Amino acid sequence: MSFIEEIKEMEKERDNKEREIIEDIRKYFKEKMNSKDFENTLKENYIKSALEDGERTFELRIEFWEYTAGCSNTYIYVGGCGRFELKGINDNYDSYYNYKGIRLKDIHKKVCSELSADLKNRLEELGLKIISSIRTDSNYRFNYYKERITIGW
Repeated sequence: MSFIEEIKEMEKERDNKEREIIEDIRKYFKEKMNSKDFENTLKENYIKSALEDGERTFELRIEFWEYTAGCSNTYIYVGGCGRFELKGINDNYDSYYNYKGIRLKDIHKKVCSELSADLKNRLEELGLKIISSIRTDSNYRFNYYKERITIGW
């Protein structure tokens, strides 16, 4: 195998590992999105509250946060579904950042973009309408993925 072929093989292995991780995280959230608990959470925690306030819309967020000493663990949050969270293990700092050997920060925008599409598709399947979707990650100190989705019916 030539030098460049070795590099391409290494790149392919990395891409495959990323795709595996993205699919793991998507599967985690899709199971939640397709549950009755998700529908109940939307009705009871978001829609009911909006109606009580005289509103016809509500907002869900998608965000990524990476562990910083003294702060929350690394997580991906999808409104109505909760968190996919990395918990540090026995002062092994890699465990605060890496999932299956990949640092989530390096792929968080890909992951969250796909989760956003999954969430929007699921909401539309439930008969809800996406009113707007605004990413504001560049407005914050760490430039982590942050999206606010306004939903109506």
